[in-house]
Amino acid sequence: MTQTKFINRPYGNRFNGVFNSLLADMERSFGQAVQQPYTAPVNIVETADAFHMELLAPGRNKESFTLNVEDGHLVIAYKAPDAAESNIQYARKEFTLPSFSRSFFLDDKVNTDSIQAKYEQGILKVLLPKKAEAQPVQKQISIQ
Repeated sequence: MTQTKFINRPYGNRFNGVFNSLLADMERSFGQAVQQPYTAPVNIVETADAFHMELLAPGRNKESFTLNVEDGHLVIAYKAPDAAESNIQYARKEFTLPSFSRSFFLDDKVNTDSIQAKYEQGILKVLLPKKAEAQPVQKQISIQ
């Protein structure tokens, strides 16, 4: 049986202190990152007849979304269920689905009366149809 001798390391305590300080800094940084407001990422594609928006928001209930047109902006909001009202006791909780709100300036081309939204597979899809372009007036004038 081999025995290992204890080796005296005078810098060992300093290393442990630096290591513990680094871990504490990481925990503080992580905590600050969690406290930052959540912003759901979005993709917007423009086609000839509409703007197509996809907002990534997995794991939510479509009933908790609100979409409003206010002062030339589309406001998309998600209200997370109140944790205080929930009787769920977690054995482990590593993520939350926080509330958020996003506002988008609406182009003058958007027909706000025809906006449609659908939530499927964690993506809120919003169709922003464009207004019908005015057709050029054509009139033949007779010469007298």
